[in-house]
Amino acid sequence: MPTDASMHIKISRGAAVIPIDVQERPPFKRRIFALKEKDIERILRAENVEIERIATTKDRNRLIVRLLIATGLRVSELANLRVEDIDLENGEIIVVSGKGGKQRIVLVDLQTISDLKKFIQDRDPKALLIGLKARQIENVVKRYAIAAGVKWAEYVSPHRLRDTFAVHWVRSQGDLESLRRLLGHSSLSSTQKYLVFDFNEVRATYDRVFGKKQERRLYG
Repeated sequence: MPTDASMHIKISRGAAVIPIDVQERPPFKRRIFALKEKDIERILRAENVEIERIATTKDRNRLIVRLLIATGLRVSELANLRVEDIDLENGEIIVVSGKGGKQRIVLVDLQTISDLKKFIQDRDPKALLIGLKARQIENVVKRYAIAAGVKWAEYVSPHRLRDTFAVHWVRSQGDLESLRRLLGHSSLSSTQKYLVFDFNEVRATYDRVFGKKQERRLYG
């Protein structure tokens, strides 16, 4: 995740984000499905992934998962990413998306930069970085989640990793405008959905203040 202090500005107007328990309800019943940090670590360390047979494939697939988690890229953006779009020196990726070919800059952490350096050595700058279609990338992500034993693994997808990037950004006190730019949203309203909370968390707080359900009497 980006850790530049300049990007971690507290959300204005005192907006509070109440942590969500992302694993309590099945993903198809939630608007936002983000992974916990321990699940991210398990996915990045996953071994014996079903689709991997040679070392180069393993290196590519691990890079796919790490890039999606660390940058919040859309699967289509990763599929179309070229070697020349990556600035290893400054830790940046130039992403071109949308009908108008809009460009934005996405930040990359040091570990992912290190993996990228090894992966793109002596490669044609014009070549596609990954060389897979969106559906194939989706399959890689799901297989890694299954191999890692993550709960609801069958629902883990590139978009869910994008959600995970965004939720962790907000939880780390990253500001919404910076997140909007990193995700490539045209308006802030699209980004505000990540200011979410689980009602169970609200109920737990209420019970701590006013007592358990069976004791919930303010007066008398």
